[in-house]
Amino acid sequence: MISPDETILSITWEGYISRAGTPSGTSLWGGYALLITSERVVGSRQGPPLTGFDAYLGPGSEYAPAYFDAAKDASAEIVSRKDFEIPKSDITRIIFADAGALTNGYVSFTTQAQEVRIDIHQPAGKNLLANIGRTAFNIERALLAFAPDRLYNAETGVLIQEEMNQRKAKMDLGTKDPKKHWW
Repeated sequence: MISPDETILSITWEGYISRAGTPSGTSLWGGYALLITSERVVGSRQGPPLTGFDAYLGPGSEYAPAYFDAAKDASAEIVSRKDFEIPKSDITRIIFADAGALTNGYVSFTTQAQEVRIDIHQPAGKNLLANIGRTAFNIERALLAFAPDRLYNAETGVLIQEEMNQRKAKMDLGTKDPKKHWW
């Protein structure tokens, strides 16, 4: 159940995410759900809903009010069948590895007592890049709203918010990122 003081930031309930160390969720029969709210992160092993549920619902979201009602129902089910729950105050570090065309991604939540890793697998089918890109983008966007001071890029080790600020400053100055090439 979601408390009245809690805001749902994102729900990713798909067949191609899984908790590390558990069987992959990449089949029709597998699935995992990751709920990120303003106060906690909750994971639940479940079969995927028939249509999937992958949405960023935090600040700037453009979904209709009916979609938020569906999100509340999905959240209640995820919480009732939770595999793990980590309060925001317990999380000391979040590592995010973006998924790509040839690589899987992941998000890792670290506390004083444990580390929980959620793998983002490459889905099969013609919409591979659209699906994996949407899922990774929604999770990253929710994590930026959830805890920007604890969210690190797995590749660089730098706070993702700081990297975004640096890119924006370069764009404002009209300079190009030395690591980006036209080819």
